[in-house]
Amino acid sequence: TTIAESCLPGLTDTTTDLIPAVYEGGFQVWECTWDLLNYLHSTAWYPDTPLNTPARVLDLGCGAGLLGISYKKHRPLSSLHFQDYNFDVLKQFTIPNYHKNCGYLTSQDVKFIAGDWEEVGREMGVYDIILSSETIYSKPSQTKILKMLSNHLSEDGVALIAAKRHYFGVGGGVVDFLELLTDLKHV
Repeated sequence: TTIAESCLPGLTDTTTDLIPAVYEGGFQVWECTWDLLNYLHSTAWYPDTPLNTPARVLDLGCGAGLLGISYKKHRPLSSLHFQDYNFDVLKQFTIPNYHKNCGYLTSQDVKFIAGDWEEVGREMGVYDIILSSETIYSKPSQTKILKMLSNHLSEDGVALIAAKRHYFGVGGGVVDFLELLTDLKHV
């Protein structure tokens, strides 16, 4: 039995990685998370500013929280919010992972937020950096994430979204997201 199966009844009878509006895959570390972590660690992006430069950071659709944890370890004075669709993902996966990796860092500026992006947006502020991986896998999720970016990314902020070119079976991916951005004149 996996963590997902024990925390989310009904998931055991499915062979899918997600059940829309029930479980959005947060108990799995997806491939593009590793790609974005490698990118962040292999570029000059992290060292561009001193480690003590505070920023407001959101790990959107965080799952294990690896993107936010990595950022917090490099910029410990930053305010960090983790968001995932499922409270159980945060409770059983993200929070323990954060404490194991960043327990020695202050947690006063760390917040964990559960829920659908349309719902939780009301409790969020504006962020300097939004990190996200494997969250534009379907057209409905793309519309929601675009709204989150429009409402919560500061004017000079940076959003880094790692995703596959196409997600078979769910109809999303980078190509579709870029088309949406172009259609809405966000590019």
